[in-house]
Amino acid sequence: RLSKFVADIEKDKPFKAEISGPVYAMLDQAAPLLGFPLRMVLGNMWLFKGLLTKVLPVVSPMCKAFVKTTFACTMAEGSQTPNVIPTEASMVSNVRLNPKDSIESATEYIRRVINDDNVRVEVINGTEPSRISTTDCDGWRKLSAAVEETWQGAIVSPYLMVQCSDSRHYRDISNHVYKFSAMAL
Repeated sequence: RLSKFVADIEKDKPFKAEISGPVYAMLDQAAPLLGFPLRMVLGNMWLFKGLLTKVLPVVSPMCKAFVKTTFACTMAEGSQTPNVIPTEASMVSNVRLNPKDSIESATEYIRRVINDDNVRVEVINGTEPSRISTTDCDGWRKLSAAVEETWQGAIVSPYLMVQCSDSRHYRDISNHVYKFSAMAL
C-alpha cells in the first residue's frame, strides 16, 4: 500500500503545478537576459504558462519545487526479518509546501491519493509556508539598490526560496520578510 502511494504521488498523481507570483516575476525578469528560444517562451508566459508548468518539474528538483509542493519519502519501516512479510509498515515523508498549499490542503490531497481507510496519515511536525513578501514597496527598492550597488551588474529578482529558514518565524507579523540568496547563473 505504501509503495503504491509513493509511486502514485511521484509519477501518476503529483501535486498540481502552478507558477506563483515570485517565480513568475523571476522568470519574467530573466527573459531579456536569455537566448532567443527561452527569451521568447519566458517573455510570453501568458501563452506558454501551461508548457512551463509541465517542463519545469522535470528540469531539476529545484525547478520542481518552484511550481509545486514536493514529496520525498525519508524513512520507511516494515519487517525486521528478511523472510517475513510485515503485518504493519510505516513511512515518514518530507513535504515541502508551495505557497499555494497549506498543511491541511496537502494532507487532504495525500489522503485522497492513498484512498485507503487502512492507511493512517498524521502530521508529525509542520509549518505553513511563508507568505509571499511584497516587492512593491520602499523596503524592497532599498534592498535591491543596496545589492545592485554592492555587486555591480547583479540582477535583483524575486525568488521562491524552497528551503526552510528562520524567516518562517516572522510569517505572521510581516509580509516584508526577504531571504537573500546570491548566485551566479
